[in-house]
Amino acid sequence: MEIGLIGLPGSGKTTIFNALTGQAAATAPSGRIEANQAVVAVPDPRVDKLAEIFDPKKTTHATIHYVDIVGLQVTEGSGLPTQALVLLGTTEMLLVVLRGFDGGLGTPDPAGDAESIDLEMTVSDLQKVENRFERIQKQIQRVAGAERDALKLELQALEKAKGPLEAGQALRELDFTDEERKAIRGFQFLTLKPALYLVNTESVEQAADPASIAPLQDRAARPNTGAAALAGEIEQEIAQLPPEDRAEFLATYGIEKPGSDRIIKATYDLLGMMSFLTAGKDEVRAWTVRRGASAPEAAGVIHTDFQKGFIRAEVASFDALSRLGTMKACRENGELRTEGKGYIMQDGDVVEFLFSR
Repeated sequence: MEIGLIGLPGSGKTTIFNALTGQAAATAPSGRIEANQAVVAVPDPRVDKLAEIFDPKKTTHATIHYVDIVGLQVTEGSGLPTQALVLLGTTEMLLVVLRGFDGGLGTPDPAGDAESIDLEMTVSDLQKVENRFERIQKQIQRVAGAERDALKLELQALEKAKGPLEAGQALRELDFTDEERKAIRGFQFLTLKPALYLVNTESVEQAADPASIAPLQDRAARPNTGAAALAGEIEQEIAQLPPEDRAEFLATYGIEKPGSDRIIKATYDLLGMMSFLTAGKDEVRAWTVRRGASAPEAAGVIHTDFQKGFIRAEVASFDALSRLGTMKACRENGELRTEGKGYIMQDGDVVEFLFSR
């Protein structure tokens, strides 16, 4: 999963990036142009437990790729800079960082900052729609057959998007069909991406207080949208500590787990993602798949040949395998199931796919 961090100057966006990744990217204004990027492992105690059981040659956690673009210098109603559009276009989700501390910048206004960023994203998306709209209306008159049908579907989706965007509504709130989504996928609309609005607070207590995200409640209640809070500077310190020192630091602040774990969970929930597991002597690994995925679709995450030649899946729950110790013991105790093409994967399934070559 690739997550794009976006925020106004002074929001502490790069501090949040460091808190989530353990990096030490410069947080002071530096005139940088390139984005900060990092890939981090998704903490999963189930993977660690299976590694203890199987003692594999390799252990692989799921990963998240964070992209921290330069702070936005927005001009009301002008849309986002081209560079930001390019960098954010390929991401699956946006993490919108909002200032929740004074920092010499005055009283924080997370809701107002969110509104400003939303406006620029909406304008950028609307510009794309308008630029394509006129061309496609002319083009559709010159073609026939399947090509004309494809253009009509694209036009239908753009027409559905145009009015809401003009009214300032994010596309993530609309009910596009799967076909319409596919037709407009290439536009990489920013407001179509799920968005988590993250208030960067000064203290851990503020981050834990529901009041810190109260101004965002209306926004967070919208489809494919969420809100959370994180004490950026403190979590940055935690993330940059050696692993053996983190527990003591967390205890000092009365924190059970690093805030990055909580944000990752919120990300998974917002994207509707979950993990299934594979385990053996060669490798124990977590794989990320959308909730509701069938067994063949999950097999395709590993390799397309697994999906094409899918025969069946041998599935045990993580709880059963961790209790019984081997897949053989799971089978002997009735905890190993044989599932076909219609099986819907569950979070924490440990699976072996059988397929024809």
